[in-house]
Amino acid sequence: MLNMPELNKLNIIQAHQGLISKQFSSTELTKSCLDEINKSDKNINAFITVTLEQALEKAKKVDEKLREQLSGGQDLIPPGEGDIEYAVEDVTESTKSALIRVTAKAGKMLGEDTATFSKKNLVGLNKEQIGSYFMSYPDIIDVQVHFYPAWVTRAPFLTDHINVMLKK
Repeated sequence: MLNMPELNKLNIIQAHQGLISKQFSSTELTKSCLDEINKSDKNINAFITVTLEQALEKAKKVDEKLREQLSGGQDLIPPGEGDIEYAVEDVTESTKSALIRVTAKAGKMLGEDTATFSKKNLVGLNKEQIGSYFMSYPDIIDVQVHFYPAWVTRAPFLTDHINVMLKK
């Protein structure tokens, strides 16, 4: 995990990946960038107006929206090539400023630590029952059940002998 002063050195891809992997929040990233602006802008005077409160409020809203949309132990799937778009929304000549909108598309999936994947739910079930159990969740697309050795027909009663693997 990066400490706060290092967050402002991330490029947009690294920042996005850190946010979706929950290494840090939008608020922490914004605070780090604002701290760097505050520290270095005295010397270079690159910013005309720094809207500290507005930036922090927007970062908090992003964090709240992520928590709201990723309820129930869901995780974000990192965006692929072409899933991050940039657009210049507004350019103001008099203040020499620009508003740039960055949009990132990402999917979501159930996290491994959700109750859905609790091994306790699988104890004693056969292949068909395990398949039916997982397929009852709309976010699950496919289920493959393998028992080893071949003569085993039910999940063991000891949960540490059950292995659940997720493919993203």
